Amino acid sequence: MPNTTESVGNALDELLAEACERNASAEICFEHRDGPPLIARVRLLELSDEFIRADKPGKNDQGGHIPQGRPITVHVFIRGARYQFDSVIVDQSAWIQLNNERRVPGIVLRRPKEVLKSERRSSYRVSLAGIDPIQIELARGHPDIRDACLLSPGVFGGRILNLSVGGAAVLVDRRDLRTANRGERFFLGFSLPSVEEPCCQLGEVRHVMNIEASESIRLAFAFQQWGGRMYGREQNILSRFITEQQRRLLRLRK
Repeated sequence: MPNTTESVGNALDELLAEACERNASAEICFEHRDGPPLIARVRLLELSDEFIRADKPGKNDQGGHIPQGRPITVHVFIRGARYQFDSVIVDQSAWIQLNNERRVPGIVLRRPKEVLKSERRSSYRVSLAGIDPIQIELARGHPDIRDACLLSPGVFGGRILNLSVGGAAVLVDRRDLRTANRGERFFLGFSLPSVEEPCCQLGEVRHVMNIEASESIRLAFAFQQWGGRMYGREQNILSRFITEQQRRLLRLRK
């Protein structure tokens, strides 16, 4: 998750009021021990002395459920910068009155006492829905040699579902990969739009989900350090690409 360095302090009320007045898009992030962070997207709609009301979250990237009453982090982009605050969901079945004639299902968040400015916007996980599929090639890492892959069973293909500087979620066909275990390492090769050089990352499996309806497996990877110079170069490539995707998503939600 991003480092936070600049406290908004005295401008807290003004900032939150402006975010709700503009129905600013926000990301709710829930960290848990059994897999990658769960991220859901909402619009901030209404501010009161104790609460912030938002519309019902869309389906989060990992397909899991963000629980009520557990610590969450909310990220919001406003005034040309990204901010974050800690909160909890206190009501998941609220109704938000938008005007005299319309109300929408929503959630209620506890109003924060502090908002911080996020400096590392590119570390967020972004969904790649809405752009041409990004294909990926995977090869199992060698069990004894860290920076080598196995020659057998060779390379198989998949598709990237979401991406961050620190990891990716990948969908693969079970006919190519019947199973994978947490902690296994794979080399991941892929090319990003408008980037000439391909990326190669070493990824450790953090979460495995069988998608029965499509005969697929969804793997969540955390990128690992390897080959020093190459790793640093590709982190910069990923950072620029993810920032571009964040801007695209924000434009679509306006």
